[in-house]
Amino acid sequence: MSIPPYMLAQYRQEEQKNQALQMFWQQQLYEIQNAEAIRGQNQLPLARIKRIMKFDFDVKMISAETPILLSKACEIFIQEMSLRAWMQIEENKRRVIQRHDVVESSLENKLYDFLTDVIPLQYQVGHPSLEEHSGQAAENPNYAAPIVDESLMNMGINVTDQQAESSQQYTEAFTMDPSIVPSHPQFPYNFPPPN
Repeated sequence: MSIPPYMLAQYRQEEQKNQALQMFWQQQLYEIQNAEAIRGQNQLPLARIKRIMKFDFDVKMISAETPILLSKACEIFIQEMSLRAWMQIEENKRRVIQRHDVVESSLENKLYDFLTDVIPLQYQVGHPSLEEHSGQAAENPNYAAPIVDESLMNMGINVTDQQAESSQQYTEAFTMDPSIVPSHPQFPYNFPPPN
């Protein structure tokens, strides 16, 4: 079965993307196998990685290899996202990576579904990969809608999408899932026990 001519260009682009990603992962695998090269070349500050890891109260001590491993994982993640965004701009015949290119490349791949919570809604509207997630807000009881006070809009105060989005981020940051907090006999309201 031959490919119709109108689909041939798209097929070639997909094939080139797959080859570029395969070469990228082969190079990453080679670098990881040469572990001595990783130890001395950290692009991200290890002290900051340790500080972020210590935000989790369960973490008491961190081994010396853990920040190095996490640093390399973050580097690989950033490099792959950059490569996917670069392929996106080449497809659109441009030369500068923009924010929406990174968003588009992350929305195209199901591997990056975890990023849909942090991608601004203005980039997500109408994207075909998000149609399957449209019912997520109805299913998730902890979903926090953007808080935009209607009285502000009636008073002539303009509330931009960015302000509404930052309002939603603050709401989500302070909304806690009660199922993750263990109940304690002293605190019948599922508050965390004192340290």
